[in-house]
Amino acid sequence: MKKKWKRLWLKALRSNKYQQGRFVLRRGSGRKKECRFCPLGILADIICPRGWRSDGMNYSYSMRGSYTQLDKELMSITGLSASDQSRVMMMNDEQQRSFPTISRWIEEHL
Repeated sequence: MKKKWKRLWLKALRSNKYQQGRFVLRRGSGRKKECRFCPLGILADIICPRGWRSDGMNYSYSMRGSYTQLDKELMSITGLSASDQSRVMMMNDEQQRSFPTISRWIEEHL
């Protein structure tokens, strides 16, 4: 992962400005402070904060057409690999790890 994006991602994960969510990049009402984000949603928000599109029904938001993961272009921008993206998704969604735990893994492994 590229150092710039890793640094910004870790800062955001540790900032307490984002509420943690699961299974989608972003869910909630229109205001960010009332939304829940998965770790990948936070990274997407850092890269492209105006790129969110509402589904209009379930309060879920997509980024470049995806509700659950970063697209290839965003992965290329950040240098995040598909396997590392999958690992972060698994830690957040299946293992229900906290942002501090996930940020420690990112810091040590990416």
